[in-house]
Amino acid sequence: MAETEAPRVPPVRLTDDIAAAVNGAATRGVPLAVAYVDGNGLPHLSIRGTVQVHGDDELALWARSAGMPDAVRVNPNVALLYQDLANHTFYQFTGRAHVDDDPAIRDAVFENSPEREQAQDPQRSGAAIVVALDAVRGRGPSGLVQMARPQRGWRTDTRQT
Repeated sequence: MAETEAPRVPPVRLTDDIAAAVNGAATRGVPLAVAYVDGNGLPHLSIRGTVQVHGDDELALWARSAGMPDAVRVNPNVALLYQDLANHTFYQFTGRAHVDDDPAIRDAVFENSPEREQAQDPQRSGAAIVVALDAVRGRGPSGLVQMARPQRGWRTDTRQT
């Protein structure tokens, strides 16, 4: 019996193309949509102008109101969608969000947000939300993108042995 190989799914490592798309997306008129579920189990979809790359495998955003921070404390599962039709670019992100109360992280997320978003919360009373990405899929300038965080009992290199 011949050995078959499943396609290799690389681990999540945000590329320069993805960072260029996400960072400042709202200032280019293509903010990301964020989906989350509140404490009552109701789904929410929100356009967010502060989404930014926060490391090789994380995104972050500033939330001015308590709705999303309260929700991710109960259910951390979120999805984000970036779509720029004019440039044929589409990324879908899934991961687990948490509110980060570290003052340095809060400052960095707020300060990396667009000025017009900062102006909506001059007292910085909002929350920094960090999303540990479990998967990224889509298409960008360099072609198809498919990445996944290795799960327990699951190998990133899925070749059969």
